[in-house]
Amino acid sequence: MRTVLQVYAVLAVLMAGVWGGAADAAAQDTYVPAQKSQPESTIAPIGESSARRACTQMWCQEGYLLHITAPSWPAGVYSFKVIADDTVYNCQGVLPLQSCGKPSVTCNDRDITIAESGCAMAPDTHAFNGIMLKKIPEYVSINISGPNGSVIHEGMVNKQCGYPNGKQCDPRQCCAAIDYMTINW
Repeated sequence: MRTVLQVYAVLAVLMAGVWGGAADAAAQDTYVPAQKSQPESTIAPIGESSARRACTQMWCQEGYLLHITAPSWPAGVYSFKVIADDTVYNCQGVLPLQSCGKPSVTCNDRDITIAESGCAMAPDTHAFNGIMLKKIPEYVSINISGPNGSVIHEGMVNKQCGYPNGKQCDPRQCCAAIDYMTINW
């Protein structure tokens, strides 16, 4: 069993090594920590490539998104008709929204989603803030009809593709397209 004096001697040696004190300090038990080797960097400096690069599981949100903003959405029934290339999608929704967790929109296909916003808020803040398609079309025509009229968004889609983790890590490109639309009902 170590005595208090021996423990103090070990501490003195350790402190001497850390702060550059007496290098020849004597002690019965000395502890020298093992030198940790620095891990080899797996991230290449900018402009250089590295054969050994860390790969993450990061991915992008694939598909098409029409991000919709509106100062307000009047209460009532809404129809969404989306023509994406040769595919026609139809959805019906109602505002104010139903309770959270219960969709207020029904669609004719699982490849389209109408984003609902505000279910836990006051009914006058409820909104439809996006239209998402699993597949990215080349051309899209979207007609939204509600109690105060209808609006149309149409045009060619600008698809963007890339490798979120780099070509060395991803088995294929991740592709997405985002459009924006503002509605003043």
